[in-house]
Amino acid sequence: MKIKKTTPLGAEVSDIDLSNVLTESDHNLIKEAFLDNLVLFFKNQKFKPQKLLMEASVWGSPQQHPVFKGLEEHPEIINGVRKNRIAKGSGTDIQEVNKLMKQFNDTKKMMKMMSRII
Repeated sequence: MKIKKTTPLGAEVSDIDLSNVLTESDHNLIKEAFLDNLVLFFKNQKFKPQKLLMEASVWGSPQQHPVFKGLEEHPEIINGVRKNRIAKGSGTDIQEVNKLMKQFNDTKKMMKMMSRII
């Protein structure tokens, strides 16, 4: 596995096929890369929806987005084509849609944590 920093932030992870079973060492390297770079790009990966959900669960429990409709059989997965339509319709780009979705999910997690404190 290779990890190459990108600018202005993030890293591209290559020479790994995420559709195969990953070793504990692979998972640890990916987690470390995420903590160091905040964003990871895995290009040219082919996943069946169930495998994508399994891999995503390494980071936490995948959630259904309350605004963007996901796949019918896996509502936690938002189709990239759908994100492109949302971006085009709102006059922004896909990165802005992804950023908005991340901000929403982060805020939701923060509110859940705060509700436990109060």
